[in-house]
Amino acid sequence: MASPAGFAAGFGCFRDALQILRRHRALWPWCVLPILLNLLVFALAATLFFSHLDGIGGSIDLWLGNPQADAWYEWIWVGPMRALAWGIRWLLIGVFAVIVYISFTLVGGVLASPFLDVLSERVEALIAENPVPAASGVGPMLWSLLQEAKRTFFFIAMQAMFFALGLIPGLQPLVAVAAFVLTVLFFSLDYSGYVFDRRGVSFSERRRWVWFHRRATSGFGMGAFASFLIPGFNFLALPLLVTAGTLLVFRLDQPQTGEGRGEPGRIVG
Repeated sequence: MASPAGFAAGFGCFRDALQILRRHRALWPWCVLPILLNLLVFALAATLFFSHLDGIGGSIDLWLGNPQADAWYEWIWVGPMRALAWGIRWLLIGVFAVIVYISFTLVGGVLASPFLDVLSERVEALIAENPVPAASGVGPMLWSLLQEAKRTFFFIAMQAMFFALGLIPGLQPLVAVAAFVLTVLFFSLDYSGYVFDRRGVSFSERRRWVWFHRRATSGFGMGAFASFLIPGFNFLALPLLVTAGTLLVFRLDQPQTGEGRGEPGRIVG
């Protein structure tokens, strides 16, 4: 088995993916459809959030209270308390907005997965010697949705666990680092998933593959993470991420199919 590839091998997938998408216009429809679907989901999330913003703010104000000053000197402590309450109010609204944004992003990814699966299959046909075609029909579409939902649930469950651990005093720095590492590696697990779905590779085998190639998958994950730092850009970058994730699988040693056969870094093509 070849030695695991380095950080640059994973990060460089984005440059090569962009070149493939620019050269092959037949892939563009499968790029546009997921983008439009995610923009629709994002618009729905924004509409729901802003339509309930007054209610959210009112509930927070009720929870924080509204200190009053009966005499001028009471403003010495009432003023800072109100300023603190104002800051906490908008901080909580911001946290809620981020939760809504991430939740609907994940939902949009699940709904777009059948189109992204076709995109990944077309990219594989361009770069692989023996591509595995995507099966047609409703059943495979539901299978793709199920696999994406499983990956999403795994990520949400792990982040919820880290959130709970973060409530323990003193663990916050360690939990923050662990959550960041999980997020970076999860991008490789998620966006390479369409190739593995077509080969029936088990979820546990995929996790071992990601960890075995952790330097390359970390490089890929850092590139994907950068796209999420720009609000809304991840919708536009979604086809690029899936294309790069498909390239990642074929750039690294490919694992054996999901019965635990062979070494942790080879898939049967």
